[in-house]
Amino acid sequence: MKEDYLVHQIAKNSLNHRHESRFLQWLESVAKDDLNIEPIDATCNDWEPVEWRDRIIKRDAILTSDVLDYFDNELLDNFTTEDCGELIASVGYDHYGPAHSGWNAVYEFCGVYVLSGSDFDDGPTEELDVLLDQLDFDNPEHEVFRSKYAD
Repeated sequence: MKEDYLVHQIAKNSLNHRHESRFLQWLESVAKDDLNIEPIDATCNDWEPVEWRDRIIKRDAILTSDVLDYFDNELLDNFTTEDCGELIASVGYDHYGPAHSGWNAVYEFCGVYVLSGSDFDDGPTEELDVLLDQLDFDNPEHEVFRSKYAD
């Protein structure tokens, strides 16, 4: 990743990205409803999501490491949910019962990817191919999903 904080990278990438509105909705929810870190809770109540994003990108001094850590933790906790990430590809398998069953999936949010599942957890990264290489698409017994963004 090019940035120290995940939220910096995602904020930058969100500009004109197909997930831009999703990121702004997520940012509004997290910043306005959940964020209770001084001095943010008193100072920034009137900021709109676009202003939050612009201040994140410009590294506004009021956005302390505590705030950025909070955003990063929230992003990572929600990356595989509909509020954030989009499912790009997945592999499900059931070979020999519960001990040999599972799934692995790659999710994207504003050009950043994570791999999550039974066998792997990797990312965040901007290198989709590295994560897709960890999925076994070639086994005919696997249930495979590949969106148009996985190619």
